[in-house]
Amino acid sequence: MTAVAAIQMTSGPDIVANLEVAHSLLLAARNAGAELAALPENFAFLGRNDVDKRAVAEPEGGGPMYEFLATTARELGLWIVGGTVPLRATAGGEARVCAASLVFDAAGNCVARYDKIHLFDVDLPAAGESYRGVDACRARRHAAASRYSDWQAWSGGLLRHPFS
Repeated sequence: MTAVAAIQMTSGPDIVANLEVAHSLLLAARNAGAELAALPENFAFLGRNDVDKRAVAEPEGGGPMYEFLATTARELGLWIVGGTVPLRATAGGEARVCAASLVFDAAGNCVARYDKIHLFDVDLPAAGESYRGVDACRARRHAAASRYSDWQAWSGGLLRHPFS
């Protein structure tokens, strides 16, 4: 039977500090026998404003968050679902980012990418606040999956056994 770790952490705007915490939690998961670990959404960066993601967005295939996932997966021999990483949208002139879940195999290869489909929008009239995920992130139109032994890793680290 495959051991899976669902990791929770409190992230902030300091990418280096967040990655240090994520590494220690991934190491603990591996030492406890996990073969696959799922990090939470925004594990590497949670800015004060949603548009802060634009300033730290990475190109696909490079950047500190992407390299962290690849290197850590290879170092620990662990499959990692990288919660969400802000990746630059590739559409011409697009100012928003893609909230991408990246799946890395135990050799450090990125084997799947899923861009978040459902973005969170809310109005709080009593507080005079509103939040528009769509202002900073571009939604994808379809889902993706990656095979891991008898498990399928889906968007955002959700796991489903094919026999359940």
